[in-house]
Amino acid sequence: MEYIENKVSVIMPAYNASLYIEKAILSVEKQNYTNIEIIIINDCSTDNTEEIIHNLQEIFDNIVYLKTETNSGVAKARNQGLSIATGQYIAFLDSDDIWLENKIQTQLQIFKDYKNIPFTYSAIHTINDQDQIIKKAKKIKTKATYKMLLKNTYVATSTVMIDRKVTGDFLMPLRKSAEDYSLWLTLLKKFGTAIGTNEVLVNYRKTSNSLSANKIKEIKYFMQVQREDMHIGRIKVLFNTFCYILHAIKKHYF
Repeated sequence: MEYIENKVSVIMPAYNASLYIEKAILSVEKQNYTNIEIIIINDCSTDNTEEIIHNLQEIFDNIVYLKTETNSGVAKARNQGLSIATGQYIAFLDSDDIWLENKIQTQLQIFKDYKNIPFTYSAIHTINDQDQIIKKAKKIKTKATYKMLLKNTYVATSTVMIDRKVTGDFLMPLRKSAEDYSLWLTLLKKFGTAIGTNEVLVNYRKTSNSLSANKIKEIKYFMQVQREDMHIGRIKVLFNTFCYILHAIKKHYF
C-alpha cells in the first residue's frame, strides 16, 4: 500500500464512549499539525457514541467513521481502521484519553532527529473522570528495545506513533488484552530501537472500567504474549515477569 507522505492517520476504537469521546476527538482537532485523518471505529456501542461522532463529522471533514458488524474488541476494531488508513504515520488514541496540542508535531520531530526508527512514544499524566491529574508523569526510558520491553512495559498505546515507511503494513494480534504490547515487541524485534520523550504528550484516563485495572490479569497477559506470541521459554518468561513486577512496584510506590 502506498501512503500519503507526512500524513498522520489516527486510529480510535470506541465502545460506549459517550462520556469522553468528544474530548478525545477535539484533542486531535486542536493539534498544531493539520495533515491528519481520524478513523473512528464504533465497536457496536449501545449508547449515543455514534450520534456524537456524526455531530463532529458535520464540523470536521477529516473524520472517517466505521462501524463493526458485531462487538469484537479493540484489536479487531483497530485493525479495521488500519486497513483503510492512508497516512505514512499511524497514531493510536483510546476514546477516553486526551492528547496535548503539540503531540504530533513533537513526535514528527523525533522521527526527523532519529532516522529509520519504527515508532515513538512519550510520558503520560494520569487523569480521572473529571480530567483532574491524579498521578503526574514519572520519567520513562527514552529508548525501547525488544530486550528492554521483555522486562518492563512503559510504552502507553495512546502515545505511540508508527512510521509505516519503516515498518510497512502491520496489524495488531487478535488478543483480548495486551495486543498493543505484543505489537510493540514484534516491531522492535524486526526494526530495532524506538525513541521516546519525557515530555508529557498524553493525559491517560484511569477509570474503574479500565481493562488494565486488574494487576493479576495484566501479569497473566504479559506472560501469554511472551509465551504464545514471542515463543519464549517458560523459565525466561518467569524471569522477565519477576523483573516486570519489580519495575511495577518501583513505578507505583517509589
